[in-house]
Amino acid sequence: PADPELYAGLAYACRYCGLMSAAIAAAEQARRLDPRIRTSGANTLFMLGDYERVLDFQPETVPYLPSLALLMLGRIDEARAMLQTIDLASAGRLGTFVRALLAFVEGDDEQTLQHFRNMSDIPDPEGRYYAARGVAYFGHAEEVLPLLAGVVEQGFFCVTAFNRDPWLDSLRGSAEFSAILRHAESRHRQAVISFLNAEGDRVLGVGHPV
Repeated sequence: PADPELYAGLAYACRYCGLMSAAIAAAEQARRLDPRIRTSGANTLFMLGDYERVLDFQPETVPYLPSLALLMLGRIDEARAMLQTIDLASAGRLGTFVRALLAFVEGDDEQTLQHFRNMSDIPDPEGRYYAARGVAYFGHAEEVLPLLAGVVEQGFFCVTAFNRDPWLDSLRGSAEFSAILRHAESRHRQAVISFLNAEGDRVLGVGHPV
């Protein structure tokens, strides 16, 4: 109960399964135990569409997510200014995502797509989700649907994001996307049962994990 690293890890696991209230509670508990700990709570807020809170949640060494949140809020100039402060040479894997957003704010669709495509085979399924949503923004359903199907199968089935992310709107209404969403919902329901059976609601003090 006093291990901040455990709660920080739980925040990841809960978000991947679409247990959003649980993910936020876990991140907040980690920060209460260790105010300096890095958590993924901003990602959870992003998946919920709470972009303003993403900006205020926690300073980022590489502020990719706050920049993306600014874009979602339509604050393009602020996003550009933030992105231009990032040292790409030390940004690691996030550097490709940053380059994608830099191209996006400059209206270079071809380069934006190429950078997102370059991240479509990374091991982390949540990272691939971010790449997929970037490609989906430009309407490439035939490319994105298999990618999203793999994301769900390999462990990222955050149904809140799939249901509400506006960058996935080009996919809605297709039978393929509906099938992916049903699979995500099935895995999500199983995760809710597992969470409650493990008394996660008691551990985190949440009435319901979703």
